[in-house]
Amino acid sequence: MKKAFLVFSLCLVLVLAGLTTVAVTLHDSRDDVEVTLTTLAGDPVQAQGLTARQQARFSDHLLWDLTIPAQDPVLAETDFSYSARDMTWLAHEETPLSLYTNESSVHYIDGPHTDLTADVVAGDPALSQLVPLLNELAEQTQPGKSFSRTISPSDYLDAIPYSVYASLPNTALRYDENTLDHHDTEGMIPRFFQEAFPLDFAPEEVWTVTVKKRTTGYIEEASYSSNGPTPQVDLITDYNDQALYLALGQDTWPQPDFSRFPQGNGVYRMDIVEEKDMNYMEVQSLTNIFPIPDEAMVLDLTLDGAGSLLVTWYDAGDYRCTILDEATLEPTETFTLFHLPWSFSEVIVYDNYSDEEYSYETRSYVYLRAIPKENCILFLGETQFWLFLPTEEGWQEQFHVRLGDSLYFPYYSDKQVDIAWNGEKLALASTSSMWTVGLDLLVYDGTGDLLFNGHYDTSLTHHPNTEGYEYRSDVVLMDGEEIRLAWE
Repeated sequence: MKKAFLVFSLCLVLVLAGLTTVAVTLHDSRDDVEVTLTTLAGDPVQAQGLTARQQARFSDHLLWDLTIPAQDPVLAETDFSYSARDMTWLAHEETPLSLYTNESSVHYIDGPHTDLTADVVAGDPALSQLVPLLNELAEQTQPGKSFSRTISPSDYLDAIPYSVYASLPNTALRYDENTLDHHDTEGMIPRFFQEAFPLDFAPEEVWTVTVKKRTTGYIEEASYSSNGPTPQVDLITDYNDQALYLALGQDTWPQPDFSRFPQGNGVYRMDIVEEKDMNYMEVQSLTNIFPIPDEAMVLDLTLDGAGSLLVTWYDAGDYRCTILDEATLEPTETFTLFHLPWSFSEVIVYDNYSDEEYSYETRSYVYLRAIPKENCILFLGETQFWLFLPTEEGWQEQFHVRLGDSLYFPYYSDKQVDIAWNGEKLALASTSSMWTVGLDLLVYDGTGDLLFNGHYDTSLTHHPNTEGYEYRSDVVLMDGEEIRLAWE
């Protein structure tokens, strides 16, 4: 026992020594973080009074807090700190809820079962609904053999089945006050979402359902596989401590038939409650708080942090924004961004299992993200953006700008973007990458003319690590603190 303890202690010392070595190496350069600017257009003097702040971490223990004067990044200041404990990740950057579908599944059966029940295959949302068929196949399966049947899944299931996951730290889905998601032996939560958001099978889709037995005659496996690509569910979400807001997005395939949804198309709300240091998403509280026509589509949901939910949506050629009051769940204003009819586009899906490509036609909309601030709202698309300002008549467009190929402002949905409007100039910044410290900045005047475009890089990307590599890619931006802009 003493020997084991000594070995453990030695290992612990070596691990801590290794971390200390890294810490010392990086700590030595804590005040040497340099920020360099590459001017791509205009004059950086147009960014006078603008600061950008970024936080970067290493190994959940080292933190750099950078304040970068946009006009003169040489004067950037660095606040370095070390935490003996792992730094807390900001939960609001996690995906709160995910609905997954599978093109195939194999469920291994434990115990001596000659027939199956919903409890035995409860972990699989599809097989739990195919129990009668599985038992029929089991009767025809010889010991040590397998037996299959090809079926149309729509003959056995009302809709495409889901697997459901809650991804927030210290948060679980709860169907009722006594049932947690990981104790959900009857599959109530996946079945609930399948019934709330039913997606139709493609008419030509077929499944091969198989039962395999051990030589003892007991069932060893139950499985199914589809002949087509895996359907996908695109959830648009935002949330706070009280509620999760969600809607099915435009990348959901097959395209939803909203007329089948019991509560219809629109924005849904689910309560989040805290009990004894644990948060629960109350599944049965799921309610459509903002119904929209079946032909419409929700494009973005954004909480502004001041008591309002911004719903960006499309209907009959109009791209709109509706502002809902969180307390009353009533719309306070709806305004139109622009008019553009949707079009059809072909989407190609590659099936890794069959090495085949599938194509389907779907409606295409403009991707939009609402970025609300106290004195403005910016709606960011892939190739352009629209700036709206508050007036006595409501929100009105100040200008819109197309982001041409000459502008270095890469758009990706997973990048952090921030804006700042000082009444005369708009600053729009994006992180250079989710994995490196730096940013790309655009500054416009009040009419939408470009004044400055710059790329900022930092030496945190280029310091050698303890093994002598040229780049230290494990210095990453802190979730939720990727970039923050402010005018003086």
